[in-house]
Amino acid sequence: MEESLPAESLQEEMMPEMMEEMESEESAPAPPIAKTKKTIKKKEESPAVKPIEESTAIAARFAPNPSLEFLIANNTRSNDLSVDVLKAQSNVKLEGPDAFTPMSFLAVLNATKSLDKTTFILHLFDNDPQHFEDFEPLQSFELSLQREDASFTYQVNLSAQVELKPGLYYQVFEDYDNERILWVGKFLVQ
Repeated sequence: MEESLPAESLQEEMMPEMMEEMESEESAPAPPIAKTKKTIKKKEESPAVKPIEESTAIAARFAPNPSLEFLIANNTRSNDLSVDVLKAQSNVKLEGPDAFTPMSFLAVLNATKSLDKTTFILHLFDNDPQHFEDFEPLQSFELSLQREDASFTYQVNLSAQVELKPGLYYQVFEDYDNERILWVGKFLVQ
């Protein structure tokens, strides 16, 4: 028959060994930081979790441009030309990542003099304030004038396909020869 040791004597025998193990674990160096970063990086690459920077960048593309918002609220007026925008670009829902955005613009211009030799341009800006400050549109479209009758009433019409990422965009209608912004509108691409 085997002799069994009482619990107290077993504890006394095991205690020094356990204490030594605990002391050696406490003095062991911490795992290198590089291993921790790799673990985090793997989580970021997971398709279910988008990195914070990417989602912040997407949100930033929808932030309003204060300068263009001011122009929308205070569309310019002119004594010699009135602009009646009949159709401006509306919000668009993309059907896929490579889908093109149909862009449209239709306006009637009533002038006090002939506009036959005047150049009108529709500029497309994103919401980046620096792009507008430097007047660097994404695209510019020279618009053809169509005289409606013997008076100085004209129509401008644009229908185009543009490739845009989700975000906030602005249309800026300009009398190019006189460097005058006549109208500003905005739309979302989602």
